[in-house]
Amino acid sequence: NISDKSCSVGNDNIGIGILVPIDGDFTELSSGTLTAIDIAAGNFGIIHPGTKLLVGNTKSDADIAVEVVEHMYDMGIRTFVGPSTSLEAMKVLEWSETKHDEVVFITPYASA
Repeated sequence: NISDKSCSVGNDNIGIGILVPIDGDFTELSSGTLTAIDIAAGNFGIIHPGTKLLVGNTKSDADIAVEVVEHMYDMGIRTFVGPSTSLEAMKVLEWSETKHDEVVFITPYASA
Protein backbone atom coordinates (compact mmCIF):
# COMPACT_ATOMS: atom_id res chain seq x y z
CA ASN A 1 0.00 0.00 0.00
CA ILE A 2 2.93 2.35 -0.63
CA SER A 3 3.38 4.29 -3.86
CA ASP A 4 6.49 6.14 -4.97
CA LYS A 5 6.27 9.79 -6.04
CA SER A 6 9.93 10.41 -6.86
CA CYS A 7 13.44 8.90 -6.92
CA SER A 8 14.98 6.32 -4.57
CA VAL A 9 16.13 6.74 -0.98
CA GLY A 10 19.86 6.32 -0.39
CA ASN A 11 22.79 8.08 1.23
CA ASP A 12 22.34 11.27 -0.82
CA ASN A 13 18.55 11.21 -0.86
CA ILE A 14 15.83 12.45 1.45
CA GLY A 15 12.76 10.30 2.06
CA ILE A 16 9.44 11.63 3.32
CA GLY A 17 6.56 9.30 4.16
CA ILE A 18 3.05 10.52 3.41
CA LEU A 19 0.38 8.79 5.53
CA VAL A 20 -3.16 9.22 4.16
CA PRO A 21 -6.45 7.30 4.19
CA ILE A 22 -6.92 6.46 0.51
CA ASP A 23 -9.60 3.87 1.43
CA GLY A 24 -11.83 3.61 4.48
CA ASP A 25 -13.26 6.41 6.60
CA PHE A 26 -11.95 9.97 6.27
CA THR A 27 -10.90 9.56 2.63
CA GLU A 28 -12.03 13.16 2.09
CA LEU A 29 -8.91 14.19 4.01
CA SER A 30 -6.64 12.49 1.50
CA SER A 31 -7.75 14.26 -1.69
CA GLY A 32 -6.30 17.65 -0.77
CA THR A 33 -3.20 16.07 0.71
CA LEU A 34 -2.58 13.96 -2.40
CA THR A 35 -3.04 17.00 -4.66
CA ALA A 36 -0.50 18.92 -2.57
CA ILE A 37 1.89 15.94 -2.69
CA ASP A 38 1.64 15.75 -6.50
CA ILE A 39 2.47 19.46 -6.74
CA ALA A 40 5.30 19.10 -4.20
CA ALA A 41 6.74 16.08 -5.99
CA GLY A 42 6.86 18.05 -9.22
CA ASN A 43 8.17 21.33 -7.83
CA PHE A 44 10.33 20.12 -4.96
CA GLY A 45 11.73 17.27 -7.05
CA ILE A 46 13.14 19.78 -9.54
CA ILE A 47 14.87 21.78 -6.80
CA HIS A 48 15.90 18.71 -4.74
CA PRO A 49 16.05 15.77 -7.16
CA GLY A 50 17.19 13.39 -4.40
CA THR A 51 13.84 13.68 -2.60
CA LYS A 52 11.48 10.74 -2.48
CA LEU A 53 7.88 11.09 -1.40
CA LEU A 54 6.34 7.74 -0.48
CA VAL A 55 2.56 7.63 -0.10
CA GLY A 56 1.18 5.04 2.32
CA ASN A 57 -2.51 4.15 2.61
CA THR A 58 -3.49 4.00 6.28
CA LYS A 59 -7.12 3.07 5.42
CA SER A 60 -8.13 5.20 8.44
CA ASP A 61 -6.99 2.33 10.66
CA ALA A 62 -4.47 3.00 13.45
CA ASP A 63 -2.95 -0.50 13.28
CA ILE A 64 -2.47 -0.24 9.52
CA ALA A 65 -0.95 3.22 9.99
CA VAL A 66 1.67 1.68 12.31
CA GLU A 67 2.36 -1.10 9.78
CA VAL A 68 2.88 1.47 7.00
CA VAL A 69 5.15 3.59 9.22
CA GLU A 70 7.17 0.53 10.26
CA HIS A 71 7.66 -0.45 6.62
CA MET A 72 8.76 3.05 5.66
CA TYR A 73 11.00 3.27 8.73
CA ASP A 74 12.69 0.04 7.65
CA MET A 75 13.30 1.73 4.29
CA GLY A 76 15.13 4.58 6.07
CA ILE A 77 12.29 7.12 6.27
CA ARG A 78 12.34 9.25 9.45
CA THR A 79 10.10 12.17 8.44
CA PHE A 80 6.36 11.79 7.85
CA VAL A 81 3.38 13.92 6.87
CA GLY A 82 0.37 12.42 8.60
CA PRO A 83 -1.36 10.40 9.72
CA SER A 84 -4.70 12.12 9.28
CA THR A 85 -6.67 11.10 12.37
CA SER A 86 -5.94 11.58 16.05
CA LEU A 87 -6.27 7.86 16.79
CA GLU A 88 -3.72 7.01 14.09
CA ALA A 89 -1.43 9.81 15.31
CA MET A 90 -1.50 8.58 18.91
CA LYS A 91 -0.75 5.01 17.82
CA VAL A 92 2.21 5.92 15.57
CA LEU A 93 3.54 8.25 18.27
CA GLU A 94 3.50 5.35 20.76
CA TRP A 95 5.34 3.21 18.19
CA SER A 96 7.91 5.95 17.48
CA GLU A 97 8.78 6.23 21.18
CA THR A 98 10.24 2.71 20.98
CA LYS A 99 12.80 3.77 18.34
CA HIS A 100 16.29 5.09 19.00
CA ASP A 101 16.26 7.35 15.93
CA GLU A 102 14.27 10.56 16.08
CA VAL A 103 11.08 10.28 14.04
CA VAL A 104 9.17 13.40 12.98
CA PHE A 105 5.43 13.50 12.23
CA ILE A 106 3.66 16.54 10.79
CA THR A 107 -0.05 15.88 11.20
CA PRO A 108 -2.21 18.47 9.45
CA TYR A 109 -5.57 17.10 10.67
CA ALA A 110 -4.97 15.19 13.91
CA SER A 111 -5.77 17.13 17.05
CA ALA A 112 -4.41 14.76 19.70
